[in-house]
Amino acid sequence: MRVFEGFGSLPGPTRRASVAFGNFDGVHRGHRQILDAVVADARVRGTVAAVVTFVPHPLRVLAPERAPRMIETPEDRLERLAAAGVEVVVRVAFSPSFARVTAASFIEDLLVGRLGCDALFLGGDARFGAGREGDAAFLARYERAGVFAMHFVPPVVVDGVRVSSSGVRRRVATGDMEGAAAFLGRPFSLKGTVVTGAGRGRTLGFPTANLS
Repeated sequence: MRVFEGFGSLPGPTRRASVAFGNFDGVHRGHRQILDAVVADARVRGTVAAVVTFVPHPLRVLAPERAPRMIETPEDRLERLAAAGVEVVVRVAFSPSFARVTAASFIEDLLVGRLGCDALFLGGDARFGAGREGDAAFLARYERAGVFAMHFVPPVVVDGVRVSSSGVRRRVATGDMEGAAAFLGRPFSLKGTVVTGAGRGRTLGFPTANLS
């Protein structure tokens, strides 16, 4: 898998691309359904399976007080995208200036102009661009004009609840690890540096590890 740091690092559209974009934090079962559709389309049509993702989470720029704790590191996210069969990742540094990019410019100049998108895969509730002006009706205009094929991927539902990154976070925060695993499609895990703790593990009769 090739990783490009921003659209400016792309050499230019040399092949058609099947594309999805979003934060993809956790690469949960809902994300995997979109990624599977992108990869399957790319294999059938001979295009590049590509993903555009954002670091940091857009809320860290737009509303820091509401920014969520991330499910996994950006490096882990790349590993999971590669495992899903994605061939190209454009990792965009989300900044105040990027937040001002209009939905039209994002689609026309970046996804189509730089990445060569001719098929776009998104969840039906996707919103993007300055002022969140980009939505399903906005994208339908490009499909009608023949710019790209638009595919809205239905959500994954577990026990009557739509799978989402926020749902994973809520389940982890309340200790519902089985529920988090059902949304992720794998056990939740943490990664960190082992540090010296208070030594309480010795009083419990078995060793423990403290993660920073």
